[in-house]
Amino acid sequence: MVNMNILATVALAGLAAAKTVEVVVAENGGLTFTPNKIKADVNDIVHFKLAKSGHDISSGPFNMPCKPSDNSLYSGKLNEGDEFSVNITNTDPIWLYCSVSKHCSKGMVAVINPP
Repeated sequence: MVNMNILATVALAGLAAAKTVEVVVAENGGLTFTPNKIKADVNDIVHFKLAKSGHDISSGPFNMPCKPSDNSLYSGKLNEGDEFSVNITNTDPIWLYCSVSKHCSKGMVAVINPP
């Protein structure tokens, strides 16, 4: 028979290890994600904060930059002070970009868990 207290302790320990990774979007008005290489473990939260209005957070495949993929994430257009969070469910790379105007082609890109 399994001791339920031990299982509860193990489960809570796993939750306690999860962290929040902060990313600033358009810091100092630039076309940037800071940091642009984000390391996150399963159950971590990647939390985006907008420093300037007029940006979004989109994801797409590495081999087709600046294009959304099936089941991609999309924040919608955000304003200064807005926030958007992503719960990490695996450690596969997630390629991010801003889909507003030509921001992506001008280098407004990032990756969660780069290979």
